[in-house]
Amino acid sequence: MNEASKPVWFILFVVVGLATIVVISRSRSGGGDGHGAVPWQTDLLAAREEGARSGKPVLLYFTASWCPPCQKMKSSTWMDSAVADVIKARYIPVMIDVDEQKSVAAAYGVQGIPRVEVLSANGDRKLITEGYLSPQDMAAVLR
Repeated sequence: MNEASKPVWFILFVVVGLATIVVISRSRSGGGDGHGAVPWQTDLLAAREEGARSGKPVLLYFTASWCPPCQKMKSSTWMDSAVADVIKARYIPVMIDVDEQKSVAAAYGVQGIPRVEVLSANGDRKLITEGYLSPQDMAAVLR
């Protein structure tokens, strides 16, 4: 290798190293999209229609980007494989950002977040929690 090509190889090495770090980081964080291991939907109407067809209840999660307990749930509770497995098997999960979907939050009377509710196929509502739940507590409540 001659002296002129050394900087090129160094830059290539750094770029490949950074790309590897990004790929590993995203794979460990559920794809890097902040949605974790749970396959969240954002369209409540479509989720309710799917729930009616499948017989599964709809799990509503009200959240916001500025909410510290919501961010803690995003990084712990929703990333937990036991929680994700229960949700995938038994629910149609819908994430409602209270800032982006203000009318939905208002229609459900959301006063505090994080908030988790379950809607049966016929529209009956059951409050699961208003506030942070650990992965273990959430998995137990959802079973």
